[in-house]
Amino acid sequence: MNQNDMNLILQDVRKAYRLLADYQQRIIELITFIKKELDIEHFSYYFPNYYTLRYIDKIYNGESEIGLRFLPMMDFRLLLHKTKNISNNNVWQYNFQKDDLFFEIYVASDDGKEDKLPICDSRSEIRIYIYKCLKYKRKNNWYHDVWEMSEYPEFGKVTPFQDKSGEIEYQIYGESLDLSEMYDEESVRSTLDAFRKRASEKLEQEI
Repeated sequence: MNQNDMNLILQDVRKAYRLLADYQQRIIELITFIKKELDIEHFSYYFPNYYTLRYIDKIYNGESEIGLRFLPMMDFRLLLHKTKNISNNNVWQYNFQKDDLFFEIYVASDDGKEDKLPICDSRSEIRIYIYKCLKYKRKNNWYHDVWEMSEYPEFGKVTPFQDKSGEIEYQIYGESLDLSEMYDEESVRSTLDAFRKRASEKLEQEI
């Protein structure tokens, strides 16, 4: 490698950073639109690729995939809710009712990553999972009681979840939406409306 080669590589890196920033901005705008359309509220998040300042010293340990840890929006998830009853002190997790809904929005930036598919054979997806409450008695918090304990359903099918006590019971439904088909407001609204119709039929509840 010579200096000219290095300059070309660094140009590609700068271009990649700018493309990534633009992509992430558009993803946030898309999620904000979906949140508004579904009339749901933010609850929590999960960033699998992220180093907090508390653990930043681990960057010196030679981790093989350290580069991924600085791409926090890759495969990140947002958890949102639609609940009917909010108590006066706003501790809504104590007041779940039957048919209250939770949503997980999962940004699968590269669905072929784990299967080692070539980039051209992979897809960028928004995966939306809906958790329909049948009954819930709080043990810890919803994140731990349901989200961490349950498994993702097969796309297009409803999967039941029940904890060992039998006091927590949910139905979970999910779909994978191709980001390449969501390129403007009209296409996003059309894709989302079709998803809501299918989910409503599967969960037997208006989504």
